[in-house]
Amino acid sequence: MLAVTAALAILSAGMYAPAQIPTPRPPVLGVELRYDPPLGEVARYRVSLKVEGEQVSLGERLPVAWKAEAQVTEEVVARESDGSFWLRTTARLSDVTGGNGMFANGAPTEWPEVRLHLSRRGEVLETARADIAGESGVREQALASLISESSPIILPHGAVQSGDAWQVEAGGARQSNRLVSLQGEGDSRVARVSSVATWPLTVDESVPELGLETHLTGEARETSESELLVWTGLVRRQKGRTHLVTKSEVTLSLPDGPKVFPIESNLTVTFDIRLISVDGRPMGSR
Repeated sequence: MLAVTAALAILSAGMYAPAQIPTPRPPVLGVELRYDPPLGEVARYRVSLKVEGEQVSLGERLPVAWKAEAQVTEEVVARESDGSFWLRTTARLSDVTGGNGMFANGAPTEWPEVRLHLSRRGEVLETARADIAGESGVREQALASLISESSPIILPHGAVQSGDAWQVEAGGARQSNRLVSLQGEGDSRVARVSSVATWPLTVDESVPELGLETHLTGEARETSESELLVWTGLVRRQKGRTHLVTKSEVTLSLPDGPKVFPIESNLTVTFDIRLISVDGRPMGSR
């Protein structure tokens, strides 16, 4: 009885009260971009590099001009409850032509393993590198440090539409990004993102058994355009150019005292990164 009375009261109030028309919510436009690879996913990339510029060592200017091809493997080895994930990255140089310069002469064919802890937006939360020893360890550790300091494109908060831009700044690094276009539907939908980024470079490495220490400072500036698979945030292709300006000192401990070898570099790296397979399934060339 009480329920019927209450229902009649509500109906009566509705007969005489002004109609309450709900305000329609505007449709959500655009997409929310996130790096969201599944645990265990293995992505393989083919990387083409062209390095040009000069180095100055002991007062002598040396031109730098070399090309290389590399195979890069990225494996998702852990996922956290907040959506962040650990990515294990390894690389193998498959071809080097016209090699000269600090990182080309005697460059290791196997680059050291680097693990990156990334947020779903692409922020680097932690890094871990394999310990390296031996004479070739100087170059390998320097390469690993540079890889650890680089960052993927940081994705925006919330949904974005074609033409939207966003900026990120942290720890001396800056990114200005823009969603150029959205193409395709469903699992094959692709976001094209352009980016301009700058970040400081710092490398401090030592090989005690050889009495070697390397200290490097500098800055990198990169312009690029990337194609991201919207479904998982997997990078399908990235093309661009990185300008590196560095100063470094390599110190060699000798019986009669340390000897310091200063090196300055002004290099431009043109790169083209293509996704070639995911979990062993070939990806069509674009």
